[in-house]
Amino acid sequence: MLNKNDKVAIIAPAAQFCHADRILLQQSVDLLESWSLKVEVLVEESHHFYLAGTDQQRQQHLNAVLTDGQIKAVFCTRGGYGSARLLAGLPDSTTVTSKMLIGCSDISALHLAMAANYPQVQSIHGPNVATKQLLNGSESAMHNQKSLYDSLFVSQQASYNLDFITPGRAQGKLMGGCLSLISSAIGTPYFPDLSESILLLEDVGEAPYKIDRMLQQLINTGLIADLKGIVFAEMHNCTDPYNDLKAIIHDLFSCYNLPIAFGLKTGHGLINNSIPLGCRVILDSEEGSFSIQPQFEY
Repeated sequence: MLNKNDKVAIIAPAAQFCHADRILLQQSVDLLESWSLKVEVLVEESHHFYLAGTDQQRQQHLNAVLTDGQIKAVFCTRGGYGSARLLAGLPDSTTVTSKMLIGCSDISALHLAMAANYPQVQSIHGPNVATKQLLNGSESAMHNQKSLYDSLFVSQQASYNLDFITPGRAQGKLMGGCLSLISSAIGTPYFPDLSESILLLEDVGEAPYKIDRMLQQLINTGLIADLKGIVFAEMHNCTDPYNDLKAIIHDLFSCYNLPIAFGLKTGHGLINNSIPLGCRVILDSEEGSFSIQPQFEY
């Protein structure tokens, strides 16, 4: 957990700002400072193609904050694309200090790498800070701010009511993030051991057949057989006029003895609850619940 007056950093490991959204960076600083945090910003003014700076610039910022013992949390500006380009240049694990890493979408590439190689880094699947999802003043943004604040400063259990596609009860370490990033990381040195875990899957704007293809890859690699359960987020805009995504998921996984829940509000929807990864969670179809325990396992 963070304490008041802790030093934190904001970095941009992935996509550049659209020009009109540049003001969100200062607003994100203002928000964190209102929580009595000391904020260091390592974000380039220029961009490189669709990236928030060259790989070298973004790599320097990422490695600097990971190895700085005074920085207790690292917030990412936004997702988009670019984090995977930095994985090969991550610092030696012995030089990385204990801290939190907060973000979602493309930042899932970093969350996976931390789970695989940097157990001292606690990942939180939550809002990227320089986004309208967190800062536009709407009721949902205020909810997202409170959820993020609680994940940073308040150690507590949390429970969410979800729909279940397949029944059962299981507990395990929560792993995962954006399905597209998980799919692209399989087979690399930056992919964690998923055995005995409950896998969180989230995505946006992917047609059901593309979701099917990425889930089929998980099945074909044998990773599904080692899981305790799966919890899907809302899968925002992952639709077409002809197919029911829940029915497709049931068709893929009905032969597995796994509880599978659907509808966790985290990721790309209006509500983006901050969900700690690496902690113990429980899926229970009889209660229709997904429960988070306050202890971490990596």
